[in-house]
Amino acid sequence: MIINSTLKIGTVSAPEIIQHKLLKPHEFATYTHKHGLSLLNQKYICGLWSLGFIQADLIYSEQTLDIPGLTLLSGTGEEYFTYYDNRIVSPKEQGWGGTLTKETGLSEGVELYFHPFRFYVLYNIERVLGYNISAVQYLLDPSGARRVVDWENKHLDKWSGSEEFTKKIRDWNHTVDLTVFVEPWAYGKIFNTVRWRFPDDIKSFNNKKEARLDQIKEDLNKYGLDKIEEIREQICQDVELLDDNKILHIILRMMNVSMRENLKGRVGGAMLLFSMAEMLRHACEVTFRKELKEEDELGFGVWMKDVKKDIYGANRLYDANRLVKNEFMLQYGLNYGVRVRCYVEGDTEAGALKNIVGVSAGIEIKNLKGKVVEKGIAAFRDSLRQDIDSQVFSVIIIDNDNKDYVRAIRKAAQGDEICGLFFLSNPDFELGHFTLDELAEIIFKYAEDNEIEGIDLEDLKRSIYGAISGKELMQKIKKSFPDLSDIAKGEEWGGLLMDYAARNPKYKRNENEEEIERPIIEAVNILLRSLSIGYQTTRTKYAVSPETGKLIDR
Repeated sequence: MIINSTLKIGTVSAPEIIQHKLLKPHEFATYTHKHGLSLLNQKYICGLWSLGFIQADLIYSEQTLDIPGLTLLSGTGEEYFTYYDNRIVSPKEQGWGGTLTKETGLSEGVELYFHPFRFYVLYNIERVLGYNISAVQYLLDPSGARRVVDWENKHLDKWSGSEEFTKKIRDWNHTVDLTVFVEPWAYGKIFNTVRWRFPDDIKSFNNKKEARLDQIKEDLNKYGLDKIEEIREQICQDVELLDDNKILHIILRMMNVSMRENLKGRVGGAMLLFSMAEMLRHACEVTFRKELKEEDELGFGVWMKDVKKDIYGANRLYDANRLVKNEFMLQYGLNYGVRVRCYVEGDTEAGALKNIVGVSAGIEIKNLKGKVVEKGIAAFRDSLRQDIDSQVFSVIIIDNDNKDYVRAIRKAAQGDEICGLFFLSNPDFELGHFTLDELAEIIFKYAEDNEIEGIDLEDLKRSIYGAISGKELMQKIKKSFPDLSDIAKGEEWGGLLMDYAARNPKYKRNENEEEIERPIIEAVNILLRSLSIGYQTTRTKYAVSPETGKLIDR
């Protein structure tokens, strides 16, 4: 790891532009415990600082300090002396066991401040120095527990006395130095907000932030992109070691700043590290003018090239527009906006679909109410175009005998203005999805449920024989059975039809044909599947056939 004092100087010389609040030892102890680490107090934090295990981001002292590695930045003629912490921990031959209680002193009048990112150092110290012992070892064999601890102590004595251990300490602290250095500039890129403190105003803050960007570019070029990417990859792996709920991290990344920064437990700590890696990415992208992998791609496991684009419509997720982020959230059932808009042209169709999918989040049923005037057609076409803009699937169920709408739908498909499907009920909804005998059975059941007497099923079938549309069907029913006059075309009638279709998803259009899936059931299944498939993938790979209404390869 390259040790670069300009990082420290940059942080200490302009603490007012740091976006996170710098924490005193007792505050930092509380912060780390809140984010999932073991309970420490002010004494232990100061002790770890005295050992050099954790560096401070800002040091004020009423007196001059004679501690190797603490460099005076300012102080002459001022009330206090300001130091930056550039100490290097040297190996201790016998290991570091027992040293914390011997070297915990902090001189009177010294104030230490830690950036929340120093959590990363404490997390790694806890990870590598923790005892690997089962929680039930004491219950199994107390003497065995002591043997395990003795063995762990010998191992830690040997390892903590090595150059490798002290190098890790230096690397962890310097990783934090690097992320704290870029934080004032990168914070707004991630959280879409900035904070400035007295005596700055927003103009003064922005000037300092842009000056910091010039420093960032200069220093990152000294490191080189490959080295920084190694650091970023290590942070991302530590995110998963701290909390391995990778998909949850991506979801939480979509939260606003106040909610993200108030997450507790190990997941809160993981998201803190996540933001460190993301800040480095933004700084590197502007410095090296190169698009880098996002953080979820740098942890454990391998992402296939362009897999995000195939699933969500873009290779960038965190920096993408709202539509791409919505697409991701929809994949996990976390977006309750309109996902699919289903167009029907009457109350019967609307009632049928509401009966089975009306309560499904993400599906909107839009009743065109049979408007065939030019204004209605134009509004329909505009709505289809809006669906494209909003990345909403369009599913259309309409009567084949409505020539104006059929013409408009085919023209929209030819113009690539539909992402979804359309179904033409031939000739209309009733006769396009049900046989006459089935319609007679539905009406007969309605009569039984409503205790309408004098209705015979065979008489019903004979009375509607030869009907070629739903309208003619109803006319024949009312003529032959006046007591059934209340069963008119409408949402209630549509509900009865859908209830029958759900219980009988397959049917024969006539006696000579094989049993097939009922078209309305196919339409419902497509509606429900549309809630969980990728819009961008569908839009990119498929088009809607103007002839069949089904998806075809582009």
